[in-house]
Amino acid sequence: MNTEHTMNTADQTRIWNYFQGEGSVNFDFEGAATRLSYLLRKAKRLTGGRAISVLNIGVGNGFLECECAAQGWDVNGVDPSQVAVDGLQRKGISAIVGTIEDLPYPDERFDVVFCSEVFEHLTPDQFAIGLAQIRRVLKSGGMLIGTVPFEEDMSKYRTVCPSCGLVFHRWCHHQSFTIDRMRSVLNGMNFSVLYARQRVFTHLRRGSLRDRAIELARWIAGKFIPRRMSSNLCFVARKSST
Repeated sequence: MNTEHTMNTADQTRIWNYFQGEGSVNFDFEGAATRLSYLLRKAKRLTGGRAISVLNIGVGNGFLECECAAQGWDVNGVDPSQVAVDGLQRKGISAIVGTIEDLPYPDERFDVVFCSEVFEHLTPDQFAIGLAQIRRVLKSGGMLIGTVPFEEDMSKYRTVCPSCGLVFHRWCHHQSFTIDRMRSVLNGMNFSVLYARQRVFTHLRRGSLRDRAIELARWIAGKFIPRRMSSNLCFVARKSST
């Protein structure tokens, strides 16, 4: 009988080594640009455009780090994948191999920590440890800015390994988030939640005319029937002083 398998950190690193390396041509990192640009704008507004130090947890293809560097910010990336870190370093961005559960940075190092599409890959215990680490490396009053899939149906992306028969989430997700749950967890870890909202991200400027028409339809649907759309939960939380 098939059993649900919890992907550990080593399992996930193997997967992302592939998709951030030789498999990157088959993985649409560019599709994240709209979402990450939105988070960048949030950071700029919240910090008043001043020079800041930022950390991005989970580097992807380095888009967000390069955009932050273009602002003149002190930019750092951390990822468990050596392949991803090497790619970022080739772009001239400071990056370190590490995990969210043990961030290799000193206390109160950053003004902003970005964490987009990461928390869903963690077990609840890892999530709590990761939030404690983010709080540790943030300066007093520093901001955590990120996204997770909104109210994801975890059964939708279940798949099976043809070799061993284990059933697992296709993208190694371990948990689903509602707005209330995200607020509760962040508040419980001594963050002050400034913003938590569902948002549908589209890519109206990419692809063929047909692709853009589809994205326009998604944007309209996202405005009027967002709960029926695949969407993200966007959040901003400030490190509380207590």
